[in-house]
Amino acid sequence: MTLAERISGTYEADLLQSEVLLEITRRSQTVRTRQSILSLLLVSVVGAGYMWALWHRTGQSVLILWVVTIVSLTVWRSVISKRVRNNLHSATPATLVKNESDLVPTGIVLPLVIGSGFWLFGCPDDTVTTLAVSLLCCIYAIGSTVNTVAQRRMQGLMVSLNLGQGVLFFLTLGEIAYLAVALQMATLLLLLRNCSPPCHMSIE
Repeated sequence: MTLAERISGTYEADLLQSEVLLEITRRSQTVRTRQSILSLLLVSVVGAGYMWALWHRTGQSVLILWVVTIVSLTVWRSVISKRVRNNLHSATPATLVKNESDLVPTGIVLPLVIGSGFWLFGCPDDTVTTLAVSLLCCIYAIGSTVNTVAQRRMQGLMVSLNLGQGVLFFLTLGEIAYLAVALQMATLLLLLRNCSPPCHMSIE
């Protein structure tokens, strides 16, 4: 087992044995890399909007660092996605495995950084900022995390890194109303952990 196979959970031997699985993997990477490239514009616009909306509500230097880090990671993933898309038409099973492993790091770091907004900006005395971070995490989890990887176990990790931080944050606040929010976010986390990977693909 190669390092790329360990990281991605996709195995060259499985792809060599099944033409169907090989084609599904190729199509899945096509869909996911297209989504990553197109999301760069949206992330940049949303990042600028958050900086404008939260500029006078929180620490400005931390806000800038958070937004710039998210946009930079999205640029990094877009560059990787473009390279992956350029070789998909002739990609061998070994190349497809490497593609999957190349996409994993940004898929892990991005939800982790986005979820860190709870600890950076979340505050019981500023429900607007807390709501803004909560919505961003939920939208990212629904719209991006579930389309990032092909393997359900890795998808579950990424959703947990994102929404899991929100659950812990609201639990630490202690009030009944916040416990209700934590419960709802935990429910969303569980639903996304158990939904089907892209293109109804499951490589376990």
